Amino acid sequence: MSGKKADSEVLYMLRSEKGVFVHFFHKHGLDDAPILGYKNESKVYNPNMNWKIERVPGTDTRILFKSELDDAVIYSKAKDHYLGADQGMENNDTAHWYLEGCDFSEISEASLVRFRNAKHSTLYLDWQHPEPTDGKAFVTGLANNNASQIFRIYKVRKPE
Repeated sequence: MSGKKADSEVLYMLRSEKGVFVHFFHKHGLDDAPILGYKNESKVYNPNMNWKIERVPGTDTRILFKSELDDAVIYSKAKDHYLGADQGMENNDTAHWYLEGCDFSEISEASLVRFRNAKHSTLYLDWQHPEPTDGKAFVTGLANNNASQIFRIYKVRKPE
């Protein structure tokens, strides 16, 4: 059973207020970080940066991020560890996130949001690097109220 999609015709890009997009590096090994930062000033369609945002079935407050490429789901491993991304994780609490800053039905570019992990409830999606640099890993870190944990969600239309 798949979750309710925020908008069935639109994909989303997640951009940290530190200036990097959440990028899915899908060709990775077991020890590699599959979720990397990608510095980009454009919001042009890029399947590696496009995510389906779905509500977790049976919940009102949890969401999933699924890659457009292969439905891999972003999940938290532990404090200060890089994020994982695998298929079939939809029922695992480590892949569930609380959307803070707007309601699921009101996702828009205007809102500044944070993503708190459901399993590791004190950890947030985090860009722990001083500069917006390509190829460095996103992690889950303790709440800090800094730009590293604040995001905008951009809608992206798939080319016809």
